[in-house]
Amino acid sequence: MYLILIVLTTATVLSGFFLYRSRSSCIKYLSSKFPLLRQTGINLLLLFLFSAASSGQAVGDFRTRTTGNWNSRSTWERLNSLPSGWAQPTSSQGYPGRYSGTGTVTIRNGHNVTLNVSPSNDIGSLEIEAGNTTNNLTFNGGYTLKVTGDVNINSTSNNVAKYIEINTGTLTCTNLSLNSINGNNNTDAYVSLTSGTLNIAGDISMNAVARRTYIYFNGNGTVNVGGTISGGNITSSSGGGSAAPTNGTVNYNNNGDQDIGTYTYWTLVISGSGTKTLQAATSLRNLEITESSVLDTRQYQITGNSSGTMTMTGGTELILGNNTSSTNILFPASFTTANINLHNNSTVIYTANTNQTVSGVPVYGNLTILPGNTAGRTRTLSANTTINGNLIIGDGTNSTSFLPRNRNITINGATIINNNGIFIDDNNSGTDIFTGQVTIAPSGQFLISSNSPTEFRGGITNNGVFTSSGSGQTSFSTNSQIINGTNTIEFNGGNINIVNNITVTNQGTVSISGSAALNGAGNNSRWLNDTNSTLSYSSTNTQQPMNTGLLTATAEGNTVSYERSGTQTVKNTTYYNLTLSGSGSKTTTGVAVNGTLSLEETATVSAAISYGPQAALQYNTSNTRTVTNNEWPATFSGTGGVRISGTLQISLNRAKVLEQNVPLIINSGASFRTANYDLTFGGSFINNGGTFNAGSSDI
Repeated sequence: MYLILIVLTTATVLSGFFLYRSRSSCIKYLSSKFPLLRQTGINLLLLFLFSAASSGQAVGDFRTRTTGNWNSRSTWERLNSLPSGWAQPTSSQGYPGRYSGTGTVTIRNGHNVTLNVSPSNDIGSLEIEAGNTTNNLTFNGGYTLKVTGDVNINSTSNNVAKYIEINTGTLTCTNLSLNSINGNNNTDAYVSLTSGTLNIAGDISMNAVARRTYIYFNGNGTVNVGGTISGGNITSSSGGGSAAPTNGTVNYNNNGDQDIGTYTYWTLVISGSGTKTLQAATSLRNLEITESSVLDTRQYQITGNSSGTMTMTGGTELILGNNTSSTNILFPASFTTANINLHNNSTVIYTANTNQTVSGVPVYGNLTILPGNTAGRTRTLSANTTINGNLIIGDGTNSTSFLPRNRNITINGATIINNNGIFIDDNNSGTDIFTGQVTIAPSGQFLISSNSPTEFRGGITNNGVFTSSGSGQTSFSTNSQIINGTNTIEFNGGNINIVNNITVTNQGTVSISGSAALNGAGNNSRWLNDTNSTLSYSSTNTQQPMNTGLLTATAEGNTVSYERSGTQTVKNTTYYNLTLSGSGSKTTTGVAVNGTLSLEETATVSAAISYGPQAALQYNTSNTRTVTNNEWPATFSGTGGVRISGTLQISLNRAKVLEQNVPLIINSGASFRTANYDLTFGGSFINNGGTFNAGSSDI
């Protein structure tokens, strides 16, 4: 009695509601609004309402009167007047869709219809009616049926199947509902596809288990869905069931976000735009990501097939991992390198909130390394890897590190290390090749401490930290390139080699220390210090920089600084600014200076310096020093003058002449002593708070 009252009361309250909602919507609505009803009660209620819904019929609806072809008027009845003015359509009314204004089309119990024409006009909705006898709609001959509303297939009787069979041709609608109510596991409601196409702008809803409601691929048909798919199964087993499909394509193609239904797929296509998100671990044979779509795996693994293919077209993205989940999501498993095709402008993103393994199986387009919600997560290569596009590390939030370890890595595009991104190679095997420019943001880091080689082909911009401290060789090769940035680029390990007779132009600050040596592989290999740049050379290696090849350092404002403790050979070339510091004698045969020669600490020069017309000589030391003729000749003509800086005393070694317009400048804290030698001024004498001791000299 309780159940009957519920049915009758609910039917009365909702009678108007069902005039405007599809039967699939009814099922969803009742399941959410009446959770206390037993399933049997829901099914009885639905049967009652399916019958009651006939009161929502409208003039222009069609229903079958017998089995037949779609374009035969004898197959149909048309509702010409309410409440029950059904009659075979006239020639001016035609078959469903022949003329505009067709409403709901119902294929009634026991009737089977063949679509043998492509109706000129859309129909409103399509119903495969419930009942105790099979009824279906079959597509043959490549014909197309367009439904502006929903398609509903309803099965209620044991061993009776209700279905749409798309052998060839296309069915297009808004939503598809497959409903199996009561009966046994052979109470089937399904759509089968051989080589046809099913276009669903919205959702596919299957209300029962896989044996009863399913999409059946018995060939290479295609389902395009703009919403999601839920319930039932996708299979290639006749009669449904849980078996995976062995044919068919499912394409999530909305120009917006979509949830990927939890199924095993033969071919899964992600297209349109927006983000398509996995809801569970997913197995498939083939995977295609196309147009401008994004596939987000979240914390769910994709497993492919060694005989399957994976394709990403330009502008697409694959996100591996959830930045709030500690699951190490891998690149889609089981695909082989030969069967993976990632467009150079596609992007694979690793972003799990755990240390994550980066696959070396694919040749990447762009590879992006993002952090998790916790700082310090690492992404480590598992095999030798080629990136045809760009490598991007970090996004400016939490820190994350990319580690090639003992793998070879080649980046054919740019390498961009954003704030809090870190590139670390601390393993002693594998080669790192950077074909494009390497750019490091202010809080980014590029750290090489391995004994394996590193090769640059596109230059370096360092605004963060760049340190190469391992004993492996660094090469600049293939292309002439530029080094720049606001922060120092430090090489303090293995040698730096310029090959292929290219030019490396320094526009920033480069420091070479440790045992590293800068050299060329050919006579025309060139290191060029550009305007206002600095090259600091304090290597313990006694070999002069660019022992083979050319060192060009004449650009205005640039400085080359020799800083070794001990003897050091200065490359015999012309410098703008030349700084000699550290200790010991600097071999300066054939050296010319157009800007400033600065002698610092206890460094001395072994041979006379040739000065340009605007050159200057500077002593900048905290040690007492006596000048020599090699740096301060008897007559000094550089209009930059002689500058005395530092904190201790500089003494003449003999009489000196400063020619016309050549000043002598003594800076604060410095002391200059003539040691009783004559000093002839041709220019100004400027004392900025230093000490001048003329003794008995003639001035």
